[in-house]
Amino acid sequence: MKMLVNSEIYTYNEISNIPCKRCDIGDNFPVRKSHKYSPFLDCIKNKQLRGVCHTVFTPELIGMRLSVDATKIRNIDNAGGSSEESEALSFELLKRFYNAILIKTEMQVKYKKMEMENGKKTDDNGKKTDYVCKIGDTIIGVSVTRARSYFIDRAKKIAEKYPDRNILPGKPFSLEDAIKLLKKKLECINESNRYSLENWTKQLLHVWSAENDISDKLEQAFHNLERLEPELVSNTVLLITTTTGTACDFIYMNDRKSMQNEQCYVGDNR
Repeated sequence: MKMLVNSEIYTYNEISNIPCKRCDIGDNFPVRKSHKYSPFLDCIKNKQLRGVCHTVFTPELIGMRLSVDATKIRNIDNAGGSSEESEALSFELLKRFYNAILIKTEMQVKYKKMEMENGKKTDDNGKKTDYVCKIGDTIIGVSVTRARSYFIDRAKKIAEKYPDRNILPGKPFSLEDAIKLLKKKLECINESNRYSLENWTKQLLHVWSAENDISDKLEQAFHNLERLEPELVSNTVLLITTTTGTACDFIYMNDRKSMQNEQCYVGDNR
């Protein structure tokens, strides 16, 4: 296994201008790493730092193995939604790059009772962090989300199903969409920080991005929020992983049956 902790630091849009070969860091788990501004590990270790970091993920599903802990995240119940695959791969990436150690899964994280607000008790469940891990000596909470032009994907499928109909094209992922997504997730992170009984010092927001252009908009949105709403961004680190190829569709659709048909995740890579 190749651990790429001390690789060079580049912004995402510089990747095409530098020599960069595929980095196999485990069984059929090729990832390229690039960072902007503060190196990822410095952002994680320093409580005051925040920043944007990038990786590029091009998997080969057949024979791609998950670690025991990533398999655990994938197979156990979470707090709802359909994000087990993206959360499991998120941890696997951190484990392979930075020797991350899983501390707690989503349902193991403990929170204080929600407070009364405006005379009403808030939702008992609150906003959950997806998992807690340790990188080096630092414990961090990790929240995972996905960014993709879903409307375009849906419009294409409808057009294929009903070729005789005039189906309007979907709307591409915009800067406004990126700002809306990040604001929602950062608000959840702040609430999770507020009520958590865990001893993490900061959180990582990991976004799986389906296109280069979406990754650029996410970074731009993050910096806009840094400038306009610094208290919202706080010391959160944004990790954007851009996926390439149709083999990554399952990350966004959470289609476990499709993955099983591809014979991926065979066995456990400890």
